[in-house]
Parts: sequence; C-alpha cells; structure tokens
Amino acid sequence: MNRLRNCIFWVAGILVILSASSCTDDTFPTGQGTPDGVDMGRTVEVTIPFKTGKGIAADIQTRAGGPDSQLSGIMVFIYENTGKPETDRRVGWYLFSNPANGSLENSTGGWIPDSDDPTCGKIKFHVPVGDCYIYLIGNATGSFLEFFPGLSTPGGSEEDRLATLEQFWTEGTPRWTGNMNTVDGYLPLVGTVNNERGNCTVQSDGTIKYTGTDGEEHTLDPKSTDESDDNSFILKRLMSKVTVNIKGGEGVTFTPKDYRFRHVPTYVSPINAAWTDEEKDRIPVTDTETVPFSMQSSNSFTVYLPENVREATGTIGSFADREEIIKDTDGKNTLETDDGHEEHYQFRNAPKNSTYMEITGRFEGTHDGKTVSADCRYFIHFGDFGESKGYGDFSLRRDYHYTYNITVNGVEDIYVEVNDDKEAPGAESIVFEGGVRQRLDAHYEQVEMKFDKSTLSNGIYIYATTPYGNIDCFYRPGTNGTGTIEGSSYTRENVTDYTSWIKFRKQGKKGSLALYHPDEVKDVLATLDDFYSGSEQTAYYTCFVDEFYYEKHPDRKQSNTMIHLSDFINADDRTFSLGSRLKYSADGKSAVASAVYVLQQRSIACFYDLNDMKRNKYGVEIVDEIGQLVGPITYGNPNSSTIEMKDGRTNTINEIANNGAVNWTKNGFLLSDNDNSLVAGKERLSSEEAYLACLTRNRDLDGNGTLEDDEIRWYNPARDQVLGLWIGEPAMPAEAALYPSSTEDLARPAAGSAWPIFTSTGGNNRVIYGEQGSSFGDAGSAPNGGYVRAVRNLGAGVPDAESYRQKADAYYEYNSGNRTIELFLTDNALRAFSNRELAPHNERSVVNRPPKMFQVAAHPFIEEATEHCNGGLFGIGAHDFSYSRLRTSPCLEATTNTTTVARNYPGDGEDNVTTASWRLPNQRELVLMVIAMSTEKGVLDYENEDDYQHVSATHKHVANIYDYESNYLLQCRTAFSNPDYPIDSNKDSNGYMYNTKTDQIQIFWDTGYGREDYGQGTDGTAGYLCVRDVR
Repeated sequence: MNRLRNCIFWVAGILVILSASSCTDDTFPTGQGTPDGVDMGRTVEVTIPFKTGKGIAADIQTRAGGPDSQLSGIMVFIYENTGKPETDRRVGWYLFSNPANGSLENSTGGWIPDSDDPTCGKIKFHVPVGDCYIYLIGNATGSFLEFFPGLSTPGGSEEDRLATLEQFWTEGTPRWTGNMNTVDGYLPLVGTVNNERGNCTVQSDGTIKYTGTDGEEHTLDPKSTDESDDNSFILKRLMSKVTVNIKGGEGVTFTPKDYRFRHVPTYVSPINAAWTDEEKDRIPVTDTETVPFSMQSSNSFTVYLPENVREATGTIGSFADREEIIKDTDGKNTLETDDGHEEHYQFRNAPKNSTYMEITGRFEGTHDGKTVSADCRYFIHFGDFGESKGYGDFSLRRDYHYTYNITVNGVEDIYVEVNDDKEAPGAESIVFEGGVRQRLDAHYEQVEMKFDKSTLSNGIYIYATTPYGNIDCFYRPGTNGTGTIEGSSYTRENVTDYTSWIKFRKQGKKGSLALYHPDEVKDVLATLDDFYSGSEQTAYYTCFVDEFYYEKHPDRKQSNTMIHLSDFINADDRTFSLGSRLKYSADGKSAVASAVYVLQQRSIACFYDLNDMKRNKYGVEIVDEIGQLVGPITYGNPNSSTIEMKDGRTNTINEIANNGAVNWTKNGFLLSDNDNSLVAGKERLSSEEAYLACLTRNRDLDGNGTLEDDEIRWYNPARDQVLGLWIGEPAMPAEAALYPSSTEDLARPAAGSAWPIFTSTGGNNRVIYGEQGSSFGDAGSAPNGGYVRAVRNLGAGVPDAESYRQKADAYYEYNSGNRTIELFLTDNALRAFSNRELAPHNERSVVNRPPKMFQVAAHPFIEEATEHCNGGLFGIGAHDFSYSRLRTSPCLEATTNTTTVARNYPGDGEDNVTTASWRLPNQRELVLMVIAMSTEKGVLDYENEDDYQHVSATHKHVANIYDYESNYLLQCRTAFSNPDYPIDSNKDSNGYMYNTKTDQIQIFWDTGYGREDYGQGTDGTAGYLCVRDVR
C-alpha cells in the first residue's frame, strides 16, 4: 500500500515541511496455525516471482534514469519452521546471478529475467515441502551493508554459524559500513512473501501459501497473471532515504554550511520482525562525519541511513517538545554519559538513541530594523509526524523516503531565549546586530576601523572565539594602560592571549592603511587605552589580522601544551567583536551582541587526513579576493619559467623574485565614505598580473617594505596541487570550490576554460579548467585571464614556526609493484568501496570520488583481432594476420550504460589484491592515475604503449608493411554536469577523456576537425584502462 505523508511545523524560527513515503503499511502476521516443519523426503521445484518495492523513488544522478536500485544477484535462504527458531535448520541455500549484469561466482542457473525491468523476474529452485521461511537477499555485496560480518556464506568453513534460523537472525546481521551515498546503484534488499517474518507453506504442487499483513491467507502461484504484491516476493531496501531541502524565508538569506547525523545504528535487523524492541534498543549507535554542503547542491542533500525504529513513551504535544533538552539546576544543557556520546545533549522527550540531524549555517536578515547576522545550529529528530498524526514517531524505517523542506524565517526565538529566558528548542545561535561586519579569509588580512570616544567612554564589550577558548568581557579603557575588566574573572593576560591574532596601529589618515611593523603594533587593550589617553575624539586604526595558523597554544599558561593541526584546520570561524552589549541565554549556547565591529575569519581548508602525523600537508584559502574584486586577470610575465608539478612555493619564489608589487596601504578592507561598512581595496597590486596575486595574502613581517623569500607563506600552487584541490573538494567548504557556482546554467566560452585557475607550472599545465575540475591546458586556455587560489604549507601534525617551509607531501602513494594508488584524504573526500561498475554520474556527484585504494590494470584493454590481406595479382600472397586491437566504445556508452565493456577485461597478470570487478575509472581516479603514474615521457607507466593504441590494421602487399590506425584516448565513467555545455549536437557525449599523446584531460565535444590538442577526436570513441577498488 503506497502512502505519502506531509506535515508543516515550526521550531526556533524555522518552518519544516515533512514528506514521508513507503511501499508498505505492515502489521504483525496472525500466523497459520502450528507449524510442522518440512518433509526432507519430498522436494518440489518452486518458481518465485520477485520485484523491488516502490517505497523509494528514483534519484540516482544520471541522465539515463532508472530505478533507485539495480539488482546484481539474489541469495536465497530456506529454513524449516517448527516454531522454534533456535533449532529450525537451514534446508536450502542458492545464489542467483542477474543475466543482465553478468555472472556471480558460485551462482546457479534458474533466473528468468523480465524483458522490461531487470529488477523483476522469477527464480526457480528446489525446496522441501512443508512449513518454512524463505528469504531473498539482493545485492549482498553492496556498499551500504556487510551482510555476514565475520562469517562465510553457506558452503564455507563457517557454514554452521548460519545453520539455524536464530543464527540467521542474529549472527547474519547486516552491519552498516558507514556509507551514506549510493556509488554503484545497488542498495541492499531483503524479500519475503508479503508478511513480516517470511513464514509460508510450500505445497506439493509448487505453490506457496502464507498469511499476509491483512490477516488473510494468500496463495503465490507463478502461473497466475496476478502482478500484485501478494503474488510476488517484494525486495525491500534496508536503508531509509532522507532528502533535506533548505531555504531562507522572505527577506532572509540562509547559507547552509554543513550537516551530520547522530545516533545512527551500526546494525540492521535482516527481517523487520526478527528482533524484539528490547533487542533493537541494544543496537550500538554512532555519529557520522560532518559533511559540507556542495556548491552544486548548496541547499539540499540526499543520503541513505540504516533503519532505526523508535517510539516516544510519553505524550508529545508539539514539534518544539520533540527537541526539548533536559537542563540542570543552573539552566545548562545536560549531556549523555555513554562512551562516545559525551557531546550529545540529553533530550527530554526524544527516545534514547533516536537518530537526529544537526545542520549549521549562516543567517543574514533584519530584526526590529537592525541588520542581523548569526551562525546557527539546528537539531531535528527524524520521524513521521505532524499535527494530524501527532509528534511521537522518532523512527527511520526501511524502504521509506523522508523529505524535509526547511525554511529559515528568522532568529526571533533566539532573542526570546536570551532576553526572556524561554528555551528555543532545536536551535542555537550567536546573533550580532548592527555594527560594521566583515568576513575574512584564512590568510593575513588588514581592516580599517574608526574609534570614537563617545562609544568608548562608557566601556566596550570584547568578544572573541578561537579553537582554544573564548573571551567575553566588559572593558573600561583608562589612561596610560590603566583600563579595567569588569564583571568577569578574565585578566588582561587572558584577553591579550586569546586575541593575540589581532593587532592595531594608528593610521595617518582615513583610507590609507598603516604599514605593518612588529615594533609598532599593539594588542587590543593597549590600543583602546592608547586611544582613550589621546586628545582626538575620533581616529582611524588598521586592524592587522594574523593568518589562521597557530604555532603554539595561545594561552601563555599552556604554552607547553601540544597542539595539532586538527585543532584549527577545517575549524569554525574565529571571531573578534567590539560591541555595546552582550547577553547570553541561560544555557550559554546562544547570545545576542550589539556590535560596533565584527570580524569573522574563516579557517584554512584542507582535504588531507589530519590524523596522519607523518605526511606534510598544504591547505587553501576559501575565496579568490582579487578575482572577486577585478575579475579575471592575465598571468603576466614572471621572472622565470617553472615546470615543477608538485611544489608551488618553489615555483612562486622563482617567479616573483622579491617583487615589490603590493600596495600595502590599499591591501585590505577600507571603510566606506560614511564609515558604516567595509569595502575591499581594489588597488592592491601595482601591476594586475595573476602570478603576483598571492603576494597580497602575505605580510611584510619585518616591516622593511619588501617580501623576502622566508615571508612567503601563501603561494600559487603547482599543477598537481590545484588538481589536489579538485580531488579533495568534497571535504572542504562549498565556498572553497574551484568553480564557486553551480554548472547548471554555465555557457561554454568560444575558446578555453569558462573559469580558468592558474597554476605556477608552465607549459601545457598553466591552466586548470575550474568549471570542469580536472581538465588542463596552456595559458591559451585562459585567453581573457583567470583566477588564483593561494595555498599554504601546514607541516605534518604538530604545527611549528617552520611549517611553511616544509614541502607538502603527495596526497597519494603509488605502488608500482602491484599498481595500486592509496589516498591519504579525509573521509569526506572518499567514497565507499564498490565491487562493481560505478553508477552513471557527473563530476559533481558523490560517485566521482576515489576509494581509499584502487588498482590500475597493467595496460589498456586489448583483444586479439584478425584481418585479411587480399595479396597481389591473382591473390598471390593473400593471408590472414593477427594483431592486438584496443577495445573502444563511444563516449555515450561509457558514461550512461549500466555496465561497460570494462567488466570483460580478463586481467593480465596483475597482483590479486582484491575481489572487486574491473571497471571504468571515474574522473578523479583518472586524474590520480595521470598524476601518480606518469613517466618522464608524460604518459601512463605501461610499457610498449604503441601496442595498446591500434584500432585497425591493413597490410600493404607491395611494400610488405603493416599500417595501423591508432587511438590515443582513454575513457572514464564521468560525464560533465551540464549536458548543454558541448557544441556537439549530441548533448550526452560530454564525458571526460585522457589523451595519452598530449598528456591532457578534457571533456569530449565534437569540433568537427579531429583536433588532437583537445584529445577528443570527432566521435568520442576511446579505449579503456580499467581499475578496481581495493578494500
């Protein structure tokens, strides 16, 4: 029975509309009397119709469309039914392979395919007559669940551990892999007759009787024309599908930042009714990683989560009640005490271990006529609830699709919580109202500020947040350093330590930033006292903001405490504010600040695994400020040519040669004419050339007017470092994307890249096509100029003062012995292990991520081919000859078919390091192959490459020579996300390809001229260099 549910509810200024759909409305079956087991002396052939349920609508990112889950094969388990699960033995086991997807190892025949739908059909097998349980498991080797953790399937050495029904229910428990995204299009499926337990009776004529969810007896007869659920085994997905859409209300801008899920079960019951409620309560739960929103889908996401059935024990009267937190006697939020859950709040009404999501984002709007900004965090428990059905459901159920449409309307509830001490359930926020505000990047920054004695005379609130602690105090300036901190226990040392990243120097005039000199800048308290002691009513100061990098703990009392890159890399913004008011909520989690100035600095973004303490890393700024200000600029004429692929700092130092191109008095944010806002200085460079742009991110630290080599912290990355930013982009904030917009409406330029990113590597590697991610070319690819993304060396794990000098190590490791590439990236940059061909996808899809490790075939896929030579006069010399022919296919087939010819690659002596199937690489994997495996000749490292490029051959009899036509191109599985981008009339042909002759990656489009410099030919035909995942 199909059902669709909708509801609208409010919490803490957000409007949420929930839609939940599923394919069934199951109830516990009434039974069929006392079961008698089976008669092992009598077996009968049964033919079972099966089909996938309709609970989750199609949503795989592919132009080819198709169901939510493909079907590779089916395992069948048959257990007798005597009413005693602990002794009910297994009486049959089969493995069937879907003919549409090729054979599975150890599979048997008996699959009768459906001509219209490969996820439907019939299977034939023998089973004893009598009362039994029949279970169908589809896609047991998918990427979401491990069905038999620690066990062998029947026939293996541990067969006895699945010998009884109870063992199947308990020890065969599917374990969640931690994956939330479909990578190969195969979801885990379990099917039974149309009841909860799968109990049925096999008749001697091969029909199957069972009591359905409606309490009525049904007969499943394969000869019947009945196509209802009652006459089929329904394969239900064991995952819940969750879609979240977020938008700002009228007059509101809400920019989602990231999301995560709490209390996600690590196991799933194989059969919905197999476990008691008490057993389900004992399932361990875990939290997911924090996942950034992407630029392509900046306001929505879709994930798959394991089932978690939870019901509230008490009565809940409203949506706000669902998110109510238990407070202690001081009004603070209480925390869970279970190991690993110490940062979880205790909710008053939500059942223990019920799954919920946390979403963070930035709110911008107005309140009572004042401009307001806030960094917000929202909590929403899952479930199917609303005004018409109540608020007591906290479940994620298998085969359901839950859709949450969230509208952020304001921060009124935060004001109420702070001012009236009334809780705003489900929301936390620090609200800044009024004042001059600026969000800064992670590198060195300069900001102009105006101090006014009329503002300072009654004192000022100082508020600062850092990764190592926060400061909020009221400071009353005094003459000659006699200012006092009132109403808090903070000392001057506390304030100066935690605001040590902020320094000030008085300007000579408005609109001209002061020059930095280490002996002339002062901390915030000294600056306030200095201004207060002077005779001027107003004065302009430059606020020098350090790069967001710590060499030691900022608290002088903890200077010997070891710190780690993970403390401040990929961290929340750090904030500095001067204001006239600051008030907290009782729980200390929300506040309202009336601001004079607010500076919020983004952290350095990094895609490396920060827990790896051995590998030197690099990080990147969030935005290209020069590009935002003046648009694309030409690369210019650097001091020397550079060819280094992996060390951009060395390239940059060689190119700039101590160039004094920075206009320091304009290199920052300047006050507007009326002093009520900040405007980025445009005249930052004396010469607008891209190779100089990174200088504006640095600082003349010794104040001598010149940037020496040891002052170059931020530099223009080399080619492989920019490509690394693309490979690791899913793990970084959406703002840090190489192309800072969606590609959906992108128009293709007449030539070159639509969003060229310059590298510090010359030749054919000067430009990365930002909109495409991996394509690259020479400076001609940016005929109208381009953009620069500055990066910084970070060190390995423990930061120090010399980290910027430490050359970043590769984010991969290539083992030429077994031809594996291992990645050292944070989890969000990787995808789950896949046994098979990846699902059709585009470059922005989750599918277009590498696994932790993959293996590359020894050479492109070739096959033996035979041609005939007619010989000379009268056929003299006619003969057949053989050669190795490159297996090729059109681009459209490589990017859209469910499977490709890669699955037929037989291998050629590669080390047996995995059981996964050979497949076509995705775009990021292809990029890694080019980066990691290229030889001095600039091509991939298989020998005798000419032998793997022939696509046809002829024999010239007179000259007695063989003439070969070659194809230098290699396909990948990934298409470009904008199907209208290529100029080819076939809009589905824009897949990525690698040209082994020119050593370039670009997307295919039909130029009509067969231009080899593009590497795409005229028809998109290319060969296959296969890969496979390594677990």
